[in-house]
Amino acid sequence: MRVLVIHNRYRDAGGEDRSSQAEVELLRRFGHEVKVIERSNRQIDSYGWWERLRLLDRAAWNREALREVGQAVRDWRAEIVHVHNFFPLFSPAIHIGARQAGAATVQHLHNFRLICLNGVMLRKGRRCERCVGRTPVQGIVHGCYRRSVFASAVVAHMLQVNRCRDLWREAVDAFIVPGDHSRQLFIAGGLPADRLHVKPNVVDGRQRVGMDMTEGEEALYVGRLSEEKGVGVLLDAWPGIGHALTITGDGPLRSPLEIRAQGLPVTFTGALPADQVMARMQRSRVVIVPSICHETFGRTIVEAYACGKPVIASRLGNLPDIVVDGVTGFLVEPGNAADLADKAKRLLNDRELARRMGKAAHEAYQQGFTAEKNYQALMSIYRDALKRKKG
Repeated sequence: MRVLVIHNRYRDAGGEDRSSQAEVELLRRFGHEVKVIERSNRQIDSYGWWERLRLLDRAAWNREALREVGQAVRDWRAEIVHVHNFFPLFSPAIHIGARQAGAATVQHLHNFRLICLNGVMLRKGRRCERCVGRTPVQGIVHGCYRRSVFASAVVAHMLQVNRCRDLWREAVDAFIVPGDHSRQLFIAGGLPADRLHVKPNVVDGRQRVGMDMTEGEEALYVGRLSEEKGVGVLLDAWPGIGHALTITGDGPLRSPLEIRAQGLPVTFTGALPADQVMARMQRSRVVIVPSICHETFGRTIVEAYACGKPVIASRLGNLPDIVVDGVTGFLVEPGNAADLADKAKRLLNDRELARRMGKAAHEAYQQGFTAEKNYQALMSIYRDALKRKKG
């Protein structure tokens, strides 16, 4: 099968970028031909004022990207166009270009951008669903995207233009959501339920089988350093823990978080390549996911499972569907530093408990998250998309 993959990379690489790359590698591993068209938000840094002004409109409907993708489909004879992120340098118009050129289209929903202006359903540190299924007026009023009324209006314009075109029904053959909780939110937001397929993000843990499950003395956080990820709550929980914490990742809050962590046994590594992230997981005793927003999936959890590590995660969004409380780790109340501290102490001070939960986590990975199982699910979605396109 010939698959054209489209992805708009973020300024600071995160889970979405890792997931899109992992899916490309999965397809190639199983013998499919894959062509990738990528753009990066770092390109915007070189834009002059006129290009930046044009981007305001092109984020909603980019005719050049529409033609580029359509031509790529025709030249390369792509059967599937799999879009991971289109915002802001491609726009939803690429689905029209792909379909007009004869390909079936698949939209991966890694975040909540189609139903929430900032994509994380968080406002002023609190979870928010006020724009789900509605015109996002509240998101504009509160400046939910980049804390700017103007920037929020640009995203709202993109959403409304394509809702009015009924693009999500007319030009997308299948949507992929990483968990059922996310699926229900997207249905409430107006996306067609019969095209929303649940498939977890792919994590290839083939090289992690048979490791020493008792290895590690410290805790690890991996992810973007931004408000919704709850790293501030994690730091609030850490005084008195008595064990080291490594924070891997980058983002807009890195500097203030580093200042906040002064005097604590906390190390910031910045963003690291995937192989180094997995190596650090192997050297850790527990991985912590303290999100205060609805996570669409929780890729870090599955990576930890592949490494045989228990996880402490917020009882929120799709995370409780992955972490079995008291079996593969612990669930904690979102934003509750005392609860997080208690669970962290239990795992960091009890090697045997960590080993037992890590073994259960690795078994959970083998049962539900291997690359082979993920590939089978992806092929089923592709077949459904092709059938709908022809039908």
